[in-house]
Amino acid sequence: MFKKQLKINNDIIIERAHRVGHPKEDKKPRTIVLKLLNFQGKTKILSATKNLRGTGIYVNENFAKETIESRGKRLKNCELRREGKKKGSAWEPGTADRVCFDHFVDKIPTVMNPNPTINMGFDQPVQKKARRTLLKHPITSLHCSNKMQPVEPLLTEKSIVTKFPSVSFNADVLSPILSDHTYLMSLPQPNKCTTCEYKSSLITSYVSKVNSLTNQLKKLKIKQTIKSKQKFSWRLVNNDKKMNFYTGISSIAIFNVIFGLLKPFLPLIRYWRGPKHSNSKVKQLKSVSKCKLLSHREELLMTLMRLRLSFLNEDMADRFGISKSLCSNTFTTFIRIIANILGQAIIVWLPSEVIKKNLPQSFVKAKHH
Repeated sequence: MFKKQLKINNDIIIERAHRVGHPKEDKKPRTIVLKLLNFQGKTKILSATKNLRGTGIYVNENFAKETIESRGKRLKNCELRREGKKKGSAWEPGTADRVCFDHFVDKIPTVMNPNPTINMGFDQPVQKKARRTLLKHPITSLHCSNKMQPVEPLLTEKSIVTKFPSVSFNADVLSPILSDHTYLMSLPQPNKCTTCEYKSSLITSYVSKVNSLTNQLKKLKIKQTIKSKQKFSWRLVNNDKKMNFYTGISSIAIFNVIFGLLKPFLPLIRYWRGPKHSNSKVKQLKSVSKCKLLSHREELLMTLMRLRLSFLNEDMADRFGISKSLCSNTFTTFIRIIANILGQAIIVWLPSEVIKKNLPQSFVKAKHH
């Protein structure tokens, strides 16, 4: 009946047919659903009958070709027991995914055995990781006996007041108390672990070494940054010619003699920081700061270079890699040290009468001279 109405050949096999809907409730004619064996039968029916509208027939197949292929892939993925990128989703093979030949029966996927079934790892029991065990120090076991042990009295006869009547205790009454409550008895102290003490001593020594090394590293980093900023240093003045050019002193030996005269007074100097700080009564420093940017030799060299070449303050600060304020304070400090220590021996001041007679004309009429 369906083949005549749909104009199809006998090669298309219809598996079954059923109606949709309830006969009592639906007034309209119910739709007939045809179940075919494969997808090719549906395509042949659709090509033979151009329009099924109005016939009341709906064609459906058991499994389409695409459905069979997709279900085969899913079955294969389920056997591999892989999970997709998203949590809970099925895994789908990509271009870089491969399955080892050892999992196939024929060493390759064939028609008879397309899916991997061997050496899947399901038969091997899952090895659970053992829980971490905490090592405890052995405690000597206590052997408690039911026999009464001699107990020292807490109160002496002299401390007991005579008004209270004397009470006698039975040993059989006290024995279960001492046997059950073992904490009343004197517990032996466990022996100290020598390995733990040795390890703790090692840890403390290593911590102290690490702290000392970190402090040394910080100091070396500070020195490295200071040296990297310095463009001019004592190492550049390595001969008498350069010493004469930069400072006006004829040789390095004479410079060392001058520095030797100033050296005993340098550790306790207080650097100039302005008139406000000079008037206040401040104690002299007992030690120089460990993070000095310049050594005393370089500070003396900078002072003599500025006196000789008349460099500006900013120029000298850039040459030695320091700030302008530090350069100015150092220059003022060393000028005063040189004047106080070497002024009387080197600088000769003429009498005031001789100086006034030899003044230039521009200074003769001045009020203050």
